[in-house]
This record gives sequence, C-alpha cells and structure tokens, in this order.
Amino acid sequence: MGLLNFIFENNETKKLVFIKPFEEGTCKQKEQLENLLLKVGDDQKEIVLKELNLVNIGLQGESKVAYELKNIYDIPGYVFHDICLKYNDVTAQMDFVIVTPKFICVIEAKKLNGNITIDSEGNFVRSFIDAKGNVYKKEGMDSPVMQNKKHCDLLRNLLVSNKLIRELPVLSLICCSNSKAMIKKAYAPKEIQDIVIKTDQIANKLSTYYKMYADFDMKKKQLEKVVEFISEHIVERETDYVSKLHLKLMETKIEEKTIFKSDEVQETVKEEVLVEVPQNDDLYESLKEYRTNKSKALNYKPYYIFNNDQLEQLILKRPLDIKTLSNYKILNEKQFELYGQDIVNIIVSHSKKEVEEKEALEGNKVYQKLKAYRYAMAVKNNIKPYMIFNNEQLNELVQKLPSNKEELLAINGFAEKKFELYGEDILRIISLNK
Repeated sequence: MGLLNFIFENNETKKLVFIKPFEEGTCKQKEQLENLLLKVGDDQKEIVLKELNLVNIGLQGESKVAYELKNIYDIPGYVFHDICLKYNDVTAQMDFVIVTPKFICVIEAKKLNGNITIDSEGNFVRSFIDAKGNVYKKEGMDSPVMQNKKHCDLLRNLLVSNKLIRELPVLSLICCSNSKAMIKKAYAPKEIQDIVIKTDQIANKLSTYYKMYADFDMKKKQLEKVVEFISEHIVERETDYVSKLHLKLMETKIEEKTIFKSDEVQETVKEEVLVEVPQNDDLYESLKEYRTNKSKALNYKPYYIFNNDQLEQLILKRPLDIKTLSNYKILNEKQFELYGQDIVNIIVSHSKKEVEEKEALEGNKVYQKLKAYRYAMAVKNNIKPYMIFNNEQLNELVQKLPSNKEELLAINGFAEKKFELYGEDILRIISLNK
C-alpha cells in the first residue's frame, strides 16, 4: 500500500484526491477494441468502429465529470475512476466512486443525446428534434437511475458485510455531460429529480450532501481503511467483444523471423502473425449493382430484392452454395426463391477472384505496408478503409508503383484532395518498400 500511504500522508485538508485517476489513454475497453480492429476483416471493422465510438463518447462524458471533481476544494475525500467491484458473484462497473467522511457517492456519467423526459413513473424517454424544432423520433431508454442504484447497493453490501461501514450513506448521482441536452424532470419522482443533474452542478450537489449528512463523521483512519479495501477489491473487467459483436477473428500463423544482433550474431525467433483476409469492397459493389439492376427491371423498390442489413449479412457470411444460403436464413422465402442462386453465383465469382488476387499478392511488401497504412488511417480518422483507397486502387498502386505526384494522380480515384491527405505517405511507403 505504499502509493496509498503516500497519498494519505500528502492529502490536503479539504480536497478530493484521485486514487485511480481519469486516464483516457489507459481505458481497457478502448485498448481491446483498437486491438480487435487489427484482427478482423474489413467487413467487420465498421462494427468494431461503432463500438469504439460509443466507448469514446463515454470517455468524453467521464472526462467532464473528472474535470469538475478535480476542481472541488472544499470537500475532503478520495475518488476512484472506472472501477469494477464484485459481491456475491455479481460485478458492477462504476464510473466514479467518491469516499468522504460524511458519505460515499457513486456517479454514473452519461453523455446523453437528444432531449430527455422523465415521467411520473421514472421512465426515461429520449426525443430527437430537427432544425425546425419538430420531434422526428421518440424512444424509451434504460433508466440510468435503476442501473446506478444496483451499483450503490452492491458497494454498500460489500462494505457493510466486511464491517467497514454501518449507516454511512451510499448515494447515487447521474450526471449528464452533454450541455446541449434538455432534461425535463418536473413530473419525475422527487428522489429521481434530486439525483439527475448536469455535470456543472456536481460541485454544488456534493457540497449540499456534505452539509446534509453532517451528523456522519468517518474518522481519518476508518476512511483510509475503506479506501484501501476498495483498492484491494477492484477486479479486472474485460468485455468479451468477440461474442458481444459476433466477430470472426482473422486466422494467425507462426512465422520465423531473423534478428541481427551484430554483424556476426543473429537469432531466429518465432512470432504469431495475422493471415490477411481479402476485403469485400468489390463484392459489396457487385451485390448493390445486382440489386439496382434487378429492381429497375422488375420496377420494385431495391430493398424488396434485399435490404441493407441483408446485404451486410451476405458479405459477412458469404455463402458459397444455395444450401448454405438457405441455412443462414438471411433472405425470406420469396427472396431466396427468386434471387438466391444469382446471389450465390456473385459471391462464388468474387471468392475465386479474391483467392487469385491473394495468391498473386502474397509476400508483396508494398501491398502489405499500404494495407496496414490504410487500417491505421481509418482507425485514426474513424472512417471506413475504402474511403482512403479501395481495393481496386490498392491493386493499381501495387501494379504501377507511382513515384511522384503526377503518377499518383493518374491512379483512378486519386485527386488533389486525396493527395493532400495521404499522397506523401503513400509515395514514401512505395519508395521504401518496392
């Protein structure tokens, strides 16, 4: 407990001190998802990017709460950020836990979008409004109040069962960090009105609690014991995103690599590397073209042939025969009867082409480096890989190996804007690896 002892000894009289601080760069879930981006095919990268975007949105909300807590100087206590605790085989992830001599508070940070109405029964309803002020969408949402109450109950039971507290209040706060969101809670139950606040109200709310529960006064040694206990009982939380998002990871293979330690000494090591999976940009375009042509010929809406969700499933699962397509149940009975064989034929044709292209490009250093660069830029800019350059453009880059701006602009799909964003990088990669 050396670090905790140091924190305890150096704590100011009235200040909230972070035991486990807010550190966006060390978010486990963000790290997991960024690693998964390198292990799934392009047909599933968008799924991972959507989940990563949700994590980043959550981190933005937590960042605002952390900022407010760091600027509270009139309440003594300790703050944990993003911890997972376990009691009786039940785990709970808590955004912030604040331990003070008067109370313990569990804060749930929410970056809510849209306008939120809380009705008399405590139900949360989210409304979306267009530029003219009209509501174009309404939807219910899970109550963050009920979720955080469970977290508070778990923490209270954990501390009481270990005889660390008896009657010390364990309070709940729901903080909306989106300053543009409207929260209508006039008809909500009083206990909900009191705990659903905007982030900039945190300091006032905690000060109110500190005065409200002035009769409670946990001694310094007891306070430190509680903090130590929580620190020792934080459990590792690793979400199984592969199962949650139904991901299929790329295969790996073991390759030998020679490391030169000097001119004469070398060492051979084995390492696991990913087996590249061909992208499906061309298949996507072919299936869309088939849908467009068929819908025009039959005078149908395109989604009667198959909708976008079905298109995504066809690309993801890629059935190579009519029986497999039937087993997947991607299409309804009529779609399967009318278009099933055509769809299978398109997928089979592209699969053969991809195998041939993969064999031709196996071991091509320029190809591998450009593809890795595309992945990295897509992740960095939160866009689809083909928006940087698609497979057809990638293959043309490998075939023509442009060495200057004029030659690169001659590649189909490359214009001044794309050159400005990626051109110098692409030329450098080609120059260093051809």
